[in-house]
Amino acid sequence: MERAQGFSLLMLGSLVAVLLAACGSSEQLPEAVSSSPLTSGTPTVTQTGSADATIDPSSVTYKIDNAGILVVKLKLTSASADPQTIAVRGSLYNASGVIIGDVSGGAVMVDPGSTQDIELTGNAPSGTIASATFELTTQAAPTPTSTPTAA
Repeated sequence: MERAQGFSLLMLGSLVAVLLAACGSSEQLPEAVSSSPLTSGTPTVTQTGSADATIDPSSVTYKIDNAGILVVKLKLTSASADPQTIAVRGSLYNASGVIIGDVSGGAVMVDPGSTQDIELTGNAPSGTIASATFELTTQAAPTPTSTPTAA
């Protein structure tokens, strides 16, 4: 019986020693490999397209979210006389002018003269963003019509 108790105490002591050693461990886990910066300074913003709206270049921001998706935020102001749906497609370029990514998004029922926050998303770019060209296209927002009811 004493031998069984001695063995149990030895096992318990060994377990406690292992647990205490694990608590004080200073093992360093490898970190993610650092990548190139997302942007080089303030990327140049160019606007193209047929939409009657203007992007505020100073409002454009770039960020990689927790899922690794590129999120581009910007503000645009409608100059249209009517509500419009605006689609935005962005092409992102490195300093050599090579396309390194694309983003897209838009807004529905943008009122005349209003400023709208737009969020565009796309895959993380394959390099450092030096410039971006945003194409704005539009179609008239649908006008509500009455639907005839069956009598």
